[in-house]
Amino acid sequence: MVFIVRGFRQSIPDSEYFDPWESQNWDFHRRIAGWYRELPVHLTTKEVSTRMRNFNKLYGDLFNSEEINSSFSRVGSEKSIIDAAVVGSKFLVEWRDISRAIQLIDDGDGQVLLDAEVQEAMPFFSYKSSQVSNSLISLKLQQYTTVDFVKRLKTSSNRTMALRPTSLAGWVWALICRDVVENITYTKCSGFEICGRELPNLTPSGKMILHCSGTCQKRASRKKASSNL
Repeated sequence: MVFIVRGFRQSIPDSEYFDPWESQNWDFHRRIAGWYRELPVHLTTKEVSTRMRNFNKLYGDLFNSEEINSSFSRVGSEKSIIDAAVVGSKFLVEWRDISRAIQLIDDGDGQVLLDAEVQEAMPFFSYKSSQVSNSLISLKLQQYTTVDFVKRLKTSSNRTMALRPTSLAGWVWALICRDVVENITYTKCSGFEICGRELPNLTPSGKMILHCSGTCQKRASRKKASSNL
């Protein structure tokens, strides 16, 4: 089984945090894949920067756990067009890798992400010569997570090996790893037409859920009550 350590929070503007555990963002990786598929074929650097800002405002930076300002500068100065293009390219490439990984999983080919043969399924992913024998998921987890040993029960002395995300990208790839290893499947939330969320058959906390949030649960209850009148 794949365990993900609780407690990761991503800094966002205004000294707030995006907590994927607290907000039950179990389908965050799948929504990123959907957002990528909806992108126009061609994007200008300005358009990419705008999409990154919008993403950062809601969820924080994809690669850095610390807060950065809207110009993507840690010193308060505007980045050059070249720097912005480089940052934007990294952002889109990661979205592309996530989207392609989700597509492989949905097509029933997710296991290839655990093998070196992923290079054939994802030919645009750039491997270094020293990495060609590693699987894509292995590389992503090395980049964006660390391994920790945690107690699943406070009263137990036994510890379990778990993934600790060091960035939002780490949370995403930990979810993808879990989907492949544990054969996690997804169904639409009862309020999908409004929330657009999907639900795993088993959450990282080991629970089965019917709604993505209390809001959707209340909406479903009202709908059921009105249909019984």
